[in-house]
Formats: sequence, C-alpha cells, structure tokens
Amino acid sequence: MKQLSQLVNSWGLSYHDATESNEYIEYNNFEDKVIQKTLSYFNKLDMALLMVYLDDKPIAFVTYQFLPQKGYVTINHFKVNYNIKYAFDFTTHVLATELHLAGIHTMNFEQDLGIPGLRAHKERLRPIDMLRKIDIEPKVT
Repeated sequence: MKQLSQLVNSWGLSYHDATESNEYIEYNNFEDKVIQKTLSYFNKLDMALLMVYLDDKPIAFVTYQFLPQKGYVTINHFKVNYNIKYAFDFTTHVLATELHLAGIHTMNFEQDLGIPGLRAHKERLRPIDMLRKIDIEPKVT
C-alpha cells in the first residue's frame, strides 16, 4: 500500500497551485500520513480499491468503504493524475457504474481534511445532500 502514497507524490498536488516549496513538501508529507493511516485499517473496515490504468500505468485510484447501511459507501481517497485529461471524470464514471451494479445507491465523499481547493471541487460535483460535520474532542479533566 505504500506504493499508493508514492503514486500520489509522483502525480504532484491535485488541488493546489504550490510548486516545489516548503508548503508543497509539507502538504505531501501530510497526505502521505493520512493515506497510510487509512490503509492500515483497509481489511478491518471492509474497504475496497479501484485502480485505473492507461497503457499499463496507473492514472487513478479510489479507496472506499462499504458501510453497514445497505446501499452506502464512503469514499476515503480519490486520487488521479491530473496530467491525464479527463482522468477524474472517467474514474468517477467507472466507480459509479461498478457501485451501481453492486447495489450501491449513495456515495459519501469524506471530508476535505483542509486540503486547499478540495471542498470547492467536491461542491462542483453537485452533491444531492451534505452531511453535518461533528467534531468530537476528548473531555479535559
């Protein structure tokens, strides 16, 4: 699964205009940690992976989790190489088709984790509903 983080690094930033700067490096390190943390629970959380290839090279991957509520999945990570035109659109179509055939009617794209531009990108997908975000903090004694 470490290869997925390496893929993301090789593709560069998806939602940000930063160049090879400290901000870019800091962002990639953060994203690596988030992906690795999620993937450490891959088998325990009934997750699946969709990998899309073009000319035998990966151009996109999606990790998602089947929820206990029948017909629902949560998209954990959706990463594409934006140097490949329409990679996101094609991957979204393939994912939606596969999930529909499996009886899934609702996809929940997880929170944006503060990644610049990701929230705006998700809103452009025209979601039918937005779930309320709830932050839980430990009780301070």
